[in-house]
Amino acid sequence: MLETTYSTPGIWKKLKRNKAAVVGLFIIGFAVFVCLFGYLIAPDSTQDADLQTVEIQSRPPGYTQQFLKMPGNKNTSDGIFKRLFFGRSADYRLLPINSYSITGDSVRVNKFV
Repeated sequence: MLETTYSTPGIWKKLKRNKAAVVGLFIIGFAVFVCLFGYLIAPDSTQDADLQTVEIQSRPPGYTQQFLKMPGNKNTSDGIFKRLFFGRSADYRLLPINSYSITGDSVRVNKFV
């Protein structure tokens, strides 16, 4: 009976001889890394990074709009695993506006519709 045993160093030596396999292994490893840590390496790590602002969805690419940034729900209960797999909760809401004026301690806005 012929027994074949593979040791880890032996498998690694065979793998290193095949350059395409090594490149493929690194590509797969990089893809797994990006999948697992995507929210940590993304520039906008909020959930559903697309703001879904209905008022400006039909505008062409490159369209600019003025927004009022308002405090949102400060949810500090986001754990590390929730942020890792689902992103963090947004700390603010964006309201598209046409114009604004400040009088005393109030801000009066003309909402974009």
